[in-house]
Amino acid sequence: MSFEVNYIKHRLDFIFEAGTSRGVLTHKDTYFIRIADQQKPGVQGWGNVLY
Repeated sequence: MSFEVNYIKHRLDFIFEAGTSRGVLTHKDTYFIRIADQQKPGVQGWGNVLY
């Protein structure tokens, strides 16, 4: 079994200023991860990475 793993950076731009305990956010970078089975094209899974 062989898998291919990729990640994509995506910037979330808020339409309003989001207040948090650490200040005000106008955007946040997030990442999506993709895992695909190389032996079965089209079989893949997506998820987001929290950090």
